[in-house]
Amino acid sequence: MKSVSRLLSRWIAPSIAAWTAIFAVAPNAGATPVAPGFQVTFLQTPGTATGDVISVGETVFAGVGDFGVGTEAVVRIDASGTTVLAEGFNSLGGFAYDAVNDRLIVGDNGGSLPGALTGGTIYAIANPFGASGTPAAALDLEILPSGSVPGYFDVVVDPTDPTGDTLFLSDASQLFPPDGRVLQVSVLSGSVEVVQGGLSFAAGLAADGDTLFVGDSLLDFSGQLSEVGLDDPDAPLSLVAPLPDGVFDVEIGPDGSLLATSGGSLVRIEPDGSLTTLASGFGFATGLYVGGSSIYVIDGFPSQEQKDRIWILSAIPEPGSALLFGSGLLVIGRRLHSRGRASDYSSGR
Repeated sequence: MKSVSRLLSRWIAPSIAAWTAIFAVAPNAGATPVAPGFQVTFLQTPGTATGDVISVGETVFAGVGDFGVGTEAVVRIDASGTTVLAEGFNSLGGFAYDAVNDRLIVGDNGGSLPGALTGGTIYAIANPFGASGTPAAALDLEILPSGSVPGYFDVVVDPTDPTGDTLFLSDASQLFPPDGRVLQVSVLSGSVEVVQGGLSFAAGLAADGDTLFVGDSLLDFSGQLSEVGLDDPDAPLSLVAPLPDGVFDVEIGPDGSLLATSGGSLVRIEPDGSLTTLASGFGFATGLYVGGSSIYVIDGFPSQEQKDRIWILSAIPEPGSALLFGSGLLVIGRRLHSRGRASDYSSGR
């Protein structure tokens, strides 16, 4: 059994190590996650998978490297292989893709590390699908000055802003007791507004058409998921569901359901606030992304042999659905066969 403080040190600089020590120990790591109803595979990364993962079409973006000054990088993985897009990060947090402006937004919470050149801020990697050659330096990609978001955790692009300029960030705080907050940021102007304060370890964010969802891990390492309207983001948060094992990342599934990484599990939050475990057996599930019919999960506390893996959970059709689908293909095949025969007759063959 290992302390969660080592895991959290990848996300938040050591100045808050004192309060992470009160968290419970993480489950045993080393086994392939168990996910009934899903096929579990993995994507190999060129180094320790860290920070976050997102998938855009057939391309995956992820953080790699071990926690430390300038030791982490952002990579693109696609059919052509792996490309390092940017390097020089210390402790990567959440990612988001701004499709309107074709830029990858990432953040780093390691700005207070001795010798760090940057960190505690967010960055924009332009044209992430075409970038190649020499990797960009993190210091040259800053959206806000270093130290602006010291406990950076996650980012989401405001879906109600057609320009893609508005971002929401969670700042988990580097204080004890923690004083987490949610920030609203304009990339163009660099303005920063606190829209939610008084949180504990402010964690994952997600947004749909009109709602911002905010994860918050508490001092006893339980957690809660709350929501607020995007039209009034500084209104009081409304509780969606408590999560006994805390909350790390949050995403919205293809069916509109809320998913969260919590302790060693991936859970779905049901409409009544109850939880359904979709996958378990992670050392400590951290980065999360839903892309198409697949769910991507980073294990922030893996065994040594599994540290360079991003787990991919692909839904297995229920037998009835598979039978129905197969019957549909059979009918289509018969129709095509009949059309082919009719064509043969009409052409005199």
